[in-house]
Amino acid sequence: MNERIIRVLDKIWKLDLEQQEIERVHGDKHFDFRDRVISVGPDTGNLLYVLARHSGAKTILEAGTSYGYSTLWLGAAAQENGGKVYTFDIEPKKIARAKANFEKAGLGEIITQIEGDFCTGVKNIIGALQADIVFIDALKDEYPRYFDAVFPHVRKGGLIVADNMEYPEHFKEAAFNYEKHIRKYHVSTQRLKIGWGLEVTIKK
Repeated sequence: MNERIIRVLDKIWKLDLEQQEIERVHGDKHFDFRDRVISVGPDTGNLLYVLARHSGAKTILEAGTSYGYSTLWLGAAAQENGGKVYTFDIEPKKIARAKANFEKAGLGEIITQIEGDFCTGVKNIIGALQADIVFIDALKDEYPRYFDAVFPHVRKGGLIVADNMEYPEHFKEAAFNYEKHIRKYHVSTQRLKIGWGLEVTIKK
């Protein structure tokens, strides 16, 4: 991974840590959601990069961009693999912040941003392609819907990775519902205690 990308990642993560400390002191309602980074953190980012890079992933989808931290890890892998990342978000302010981060990292041509709902947009974006990796980190109660929408467009052996399976506590019910839901499909799935908890699912 080149230094240009690493510098932007470090800047976003530093801002996230600063916001976490402010929230620790003043409560989690201190920030407007549109101003809160809420990144996956370096451990999860590194794992996403390794999974994408070493699987040779060229078509990568992401539900939930925020400031683009996880997207940059995926974008770095896509760039090295000669691929693309398509990332969806519904919040215009965050989309704009993420776009600036992608340009600073030199990944503006690798990452395509889509403003709107992941489920309604994924069919149009993916077209005849099949996704190699999908990362889900958006509205937690909507995870089953995201999975249903994208599953037909994931190649056999492709990965669907979902965040926030272990933390925060108030997402536990949504995580349980998602885990139960995906087992209706022909998949192999594993919970990983990395970052805030990941469910890594392989399409059989």
